[in-house]
Amino acid sequence: MVVGQLIYAGSNWLLSLAVSTTPSYMLLASLWLCGAALPFYLGPVAMGTFSSLHAKVFSHGYQVKNIVRQLGLSSSIAGVMLALHFFGDQAGGSSILIASHSVFLLMALATIPISIVVLSQRIFR
Repeated sequence: MVVGQLIYAGSNWLLSLAVSTTPSYMLLASLWLCGAALPFYLGPVAMGTFSSLHAKVFSHGYQVKNIVRQLGLSSSIAGVMLALHFFGDQAGGSSILIASHSVFLLMALATIPISIVVLSQRIFR
C-alpha cells in the first residue's frame, strides 16, 4: 500500500509543477502514474476488508464499502473545490493554475501521514 501512496504522491507532485507550457505528454505521464497507483493501494485494502467477512454478510459489507467510497469521492471533490477557492483567493484570484499548483502539492504532502498510518497497521505490512 505504501508503494501506491508513494506513486500517488509523485504523480501529484508532478502535477503541481505543471505550467501552461507543460507538454501534454508530461501531463499524461503524471495522470498515468496516478492511475498506476490504484492497484497497489486498492488491492490490499480490498483484501484486508473482505478476507474476514463471512458469506452471509458479504453483500452488506460490499454495500457499505460502496457507500463509503461514494462519500469519500464526494467529500474529496468538495475539499479540492474549497482548496482551489482558498488558494485562488490567496493568489489574488489571478489564475486557477496557481491555485491548482498548491492543491496538488497539498495532496502530495497529505500522503505522508496516510503512509505513516498504513505502515503502523499490522495487516498491511
